[in-house]
Amino acid sequence: MFYIHEKYWRKLLDYCNAAYNEFKSEITGYMILSKDKEGDWEMKDPIILKQEVSSGSCEIDREASASYFVDAFNKYGENVRFVWWHTHGNMGAFWSSTDTQNMEDQCNNGWAASLVINIRGEYKFRVNFHDPIKAHSDIDITIVEKKAKKISKKIVDEVKDKCSKPVYNYTRNLKKNSHVTYKSFNNQLMIPGTNRDVTSGEVYRNLSMRNNWYELYADFRDKLDEYVDGNLPWIDLKSWIDQENKKNAAKGNDYYITEFDEADLQTAMLDDDYGYAAMYGVADYDQFIVCRTDEREKVKDELPY
Repeated sequence: MFYIHEKYWRKLLDYCNAAYNEFKSEITGYMILSKDKEGDWEMKDPIILKQEVSSGSCEIDREASASYFVDAFNKYGENVRFVWWHTHGNMGAFWSSTDTQNMEDQCNNGWAASLVINIRGEYKFRVNFHDPIKAHSDIDITIVEKKAKKISKKIVDEVKDKCSKPVYNYTRNLKKNSHVTYKSFNNQLMIPGTNRDVTSGEVYRNLSMRNNWYELYADFRDKLDEYVDGNLPWIDLKSWIDQENKKNAAKGNDYYITEFDEADLQTAMLDDDYGYAAMYGVADYDQFIVCRTDEREKVKDELPY
């Protein structure tokens, strides 16, 4: 059995909610895992370390991580194990492909434990085995004396102190047949020859391109950005998608937004090994837009970045 006392579970929730409230981001850390006299495994003392955080990822400073493990072994002894934990903000609790790879990388001495949790206290807990065979098992945690409290100010201050948001500076160019070239600084776009910043959606909507793919993608991405930033509730996002699909169907437009859930969206944000995410560091949202008829050629490959 794996169990955790309420005060440590509450601390995890506080970290999760503080990171979401302050940064609209995930956050990650470690916990001690030790065997008690009955042979059960107790999780305790969750901590966070210096790290960069975003809505779809978090990366711990390597020096801080190394120092933590040295101190932990000195304090708890060499037989102690660790739980790698991270949060999914207001998304669902699930394992992304990135999580799966990280869990396998964490596995040593035969097995390793991992936890993902969101602001509502939903979680998944997994034990990965590498010896004698490679396998894993998702199991329940026993929470001892579970009860609700407010986020402590100490936790909020610690999250603010140890977490920072990355700043992205990169250039994107439209395809050679386009008449507009722009640069992107922290998602702000500027048309050459002007001093006016515009959104990506505005740029796309002013380009004369066939079908309505670009306009729908631009509107869709703007709405997803609002949702990720915490300014648009999930139910309102789904309502907007339904209305947009009905509007486009009535106009006879070729493309619509397919069904997806929060887990699908989180995966699109996290899986950066392929597509536009790998090339440009942006979420691969275009996968959610599909064509109504097989006869129409998709314009996905013409996305201008």
